[in-house]
Parts: sequence; C-alpha cells; structure tokens
Amino acid sequence: MHRISKGLGVLAMLLGGNAMADLHLAATAGLSAGGDTLAEVYYTDGSSEKIKGGGLIYLGIGPSFEFKETPWSAQILIGRHFDDISAENATVEFTRNTLEAQVFYRSGDHRFGFGLVKHSSVEYESSGAVVTSTVAEFDDARGASLEYNWLPVGSKFGVSLRAVQIDYELATINGTPVPPESFSGDHFAAGVYLYF
Repeated sequence: MHRISKGLGVLAMLLGGNAMADLHLAATAGLSAGGDTLAEVYYTDGSSEKIKGGGLIYLGIGPSFEFKETPWSAQILIGRHFDDISAENATVEFTRNTLEAQVFYRSGDHRFGFGLVKHSSVEYESSGAVVTSTVAEFDDARGASLEYNWLPVGSKFGVSLRAVQIDYELATINGTPVPPESFSGDHFAAGVYLYF
C-alpha cells in the first residue's frame, strides 16, 4: 500500500511538473455505517447506542491530480475515522488514522473510482462508572474502496458515495497481547468534497 501510494504521488508530481496534470488540494468529510459491533452502551431510559467497526465520521485531505486531456485523475488522502459515545457516566470511542490512494475515471459530471486504504493507530477505548475501563489496540489494517462522485466539470464541490472493505485484527487489551481476533470494518459512506 505504501509503495503504491508513494508511486502514485511521485508519478503525479512528475506529470504535474511537466504541465501534464493540474494539482489541487482535496478535502472530504462524511458519515459511514457498517461493520461489526464493538460495544453497546445502555442508558437508564432503556435506550442504547452501538459503536461499530465501520462508523461513523471520516475526514480526509490531500493532493488531487487531474491528468490533462484524459478522463483520469488520482488523489492521496490522509485523515481520521472515528466514532464515540459520550454520556454522563461513560465514554466509549473507536478511532483510526487513514491513508487512501485512489484513481478515478470521469464521464461527464460523474467520476468512478477505486483505491487502496490503510488504517493505522486503530484503537478502542472505554472508561466511566458503568463500563469497564479498556484500551484495545489493533494491528494496522489494509483494504480496498469503490467510490462514485457527482462532481460537475469545473466545480469545486462534489458529493460521494463509497464502499470500503477492511478488517481489524485485535493485538492487545490494556497493553497485554491477546490471541488474534478479527472484526469487520466494512462500511458504506456518503460525503462531500471540496477542491482548492
């Protein structure tokens, strides 16, 4: 994954340096859902909330390269994906850093893309009076993405629908190594893009 994203970046920068690609800064944000349930918090009124491996909010930023006289573009985004439940007597959160290298094909105002993703510093943490204080760390994970964008030609704003396949493997709980256990982080997401 690192070699591919690095290679894409070097290629795009070389092409951009020769005026064969337009360089932009891309920023994205969205909501995601899916994956295995990592925790469920119950409230005194009988309601509950779940933390899932594919939720909930993602943010990303990085360079985007539009290759001139072709329908192709590429981008490399770094970001953060996280979900949390905060109550008066409990806090539960699941966080990870993200890196994604994507290639897109444009047809009119529509873009269709695929990419490779890597999640690092994957961590689940719970604390409070009604939950067991736990810090669970996961190994770095790799996966793949498919994405559709509605991005009108010349526009700086677009919307996206995406699907990501990725699994997380448990490594330690409270600093103690544990037998490997896999959790799905697969998710669908909807978001927006801004290009500068």
